[in-house]
Amino acid sequence: IAIENARLYREVWASEEKYRDLFENATVAILVHDVDGTITDANRACANLTGYDRGELSGTNINRLFPSHASCIVAEVEQRLLRGEPATEPYEVPLVKRDRAELTISLTTRLISDRGQPLGFQHIARDITERKRMRESLDYYMRRTLTAQEEERMRIARELHDDTAQSLLLISRRLDALTSDPDSHLSDEVIASLKPLRGVVLDTLSNLR
Repeated sequence: IAIENARLYREVWASEEKYRDLFENATVAILVHDVDGTITDANRACANLTGYDRGELSGTNINRLFPSHASCIVAEVEQRLLRGEPATEPYEVPLVKRDRAELTISLTTRLISDRGQPLGFQHIARDITERKRMRESLDYYMRRTLTAQEEERMRIARELHDDTAQSLLLISRRLDALTSDPDSHLSDEVIASLKPLRGVVLDTLSNLR
């Protein structure tokens, strides 16, 4: 029994060492806190992201890192996990660094439990500030482009209506006057050739509209 216990202990120790190595060297920020929100662990990437030393993070409340409205969003996700409900992941929230600069992070939250008893939560955070800024810039320029396109369409429509359409209408009326006015002294052959031309002008005006 003692030998078996020693073997199991070595396996657990090796597993914990492997987890600790992955935790410490992860390229994403990982933060762990208990059910009361007290931070119990954070990796180096988390310290780099927040600007706080790991010693400063340990023992403080996680709400220190978020504005009040963001803390409510994180708390709501945690409550859903405690109730066994699915939570939308990842979700975006602002994070306040030690120097008071604000970042936008993509956060994934996982419930930590033992034998059905909740122990705390693990958060994995990625900085998406630049990506969000680029996305907002792209949305802004897309809106500007669409607005410019719509304004150009309206300008072309006004010009076609005010200039081209009016000119075609004037031509059709002039042709109508020429073919119907007995004082125009046009031959029957000329009148016969002008009548189809008037029809072409009217069809063009209809297509233009």
